Amino acid sequence: MSNVPIIILREGSEEVKEKEALTRNVNAMVAIAETVKSTLGPRGMSKMLVTSLGDAKITNDGAEILNSLDIENVSAVMMVNLAKTIDKEIGDGTTAAVIFCAQLLKNALELVEQAVHPQHITHGYRLATDKALHIITSIAETISKDDLTVLKNIAITAMNAKDVADFKEFLADLSIKAVKQVEGEDTFGKVSNIKIVKAPGKSLTDSKLINGLYLKKEKTDSSMPNVIKNAKIAVIRRKLAVAKTEFDAQIQISSPSDIQRFLDQEGSVLTKYIAIFKKLGVNMIVNNSDISDKFGSMLAREGIAAVKSVGESDYKAVLKATGATFVDDLTSLSEADLGFAETVTFEKIDKDDYVLFDGCKNPKAVSLVLKGGLEKILDTAEITLKDVLSVVAKV
Repeated sequence: MSNVPIIILREGSEEVKEKEALTRNVNAMVAIAETVKSTLGPRGMSKMLVTSLGDAKITNDGAEILNSLDIENVSAVMMVNLAKTIDKEIGDGTTAAVIFCAQLLKNALELVEQAVHPQHITHGYRLATDKALHIITSIAETISKDDLTVLKNIAITAMNAKDVADFKEFLADLSIKAVKQVEGEDTFGKVSNIKIVKAPGKSLTDSKLINGLYLKKEKTDSSMPNVIKNAKIAVIRRKLAVAKTEFDAQIQISSPSDIQRFLDQEGSVLTKYIAIFKKLGVNMIVNNSDISDKFGSMLAREGIAAVKSVGESDYKAVLKATGATFVDDLTSLSEADLGFAETVTFEKIDKDDYVLFDGCKNPKAVSLVLKGGLEKILDTAEITLKDVLSVVAKV
């Protein structure tokens, strides 16, 4: 009896074996494909996605639809993971890949029902894959990444089935310019350096490419300047505040002069930081760490603007856009570490605060500002542009 395994299942569980289990799994994966099948092609229909909170979203993007599904079947999850992999590695074609995979599974199930062993079916599919790759290689044409006509046609093709197809030529040109700005050894891996910002406007044709960066941050102190010309930018990781001790301490003060000496000593630490920035002509600070209200006020009096608690992905984008060098120790900060932008502007877009680094020299991080009258159009354009940027960069 001790060698007999004991399996404890939840109430309502059932055990399914062999062909019935295979059939259920295949049907679950085919059902996933059927969910997005109607969105494929120029005549594809959009789906309305409703969250548990009641928020509705309309889209015909296969990857977004699949990501929103609440799936429990393990096989169906594999199909969703396939879509995620295609989206990550290529950027487009998720719907077509899922539908194609589902049809292969349906064909395989028919063969299984005819008593063909799954190993033989798998072997046949491998032979078919090799043959398909051979045919594709034989008919493929070599193209240049500098052939803008081909790149534009590729971008337009990626938008043919999208809701923004009426603006496909304009958005294709915009996407190619953005990718060309950040291209390098691994252009596909640098697509994340293209920030997409949505803003209210009359039409998508008002959208534009900024040779710089939009950062979703507000200035540390409200009295800091809103616009900075010829910005010299320090990107740092340093808590700009009086350091607190690890242990509790008491200070005995017997006269008003003692209070003033204590405050002066506290302020001298911050004054040293100010002196470093003023000596180098720094007028914009991007800090990965915190900036106290007191120091923010001191910076404002000197005409220096700052943003604090900037996340890793954002400060790295600032480095690429402005050419700055990340510095931990302020005492080692030098002229060579500073970045440059013709203008740094703090502005409000819709309901959010942004800081714009514009006019950067040869930036490797840029921003696409999408403008439209409806939030749905902007959301669709954002999803579409992410796909198009990935496809163009992959070429």
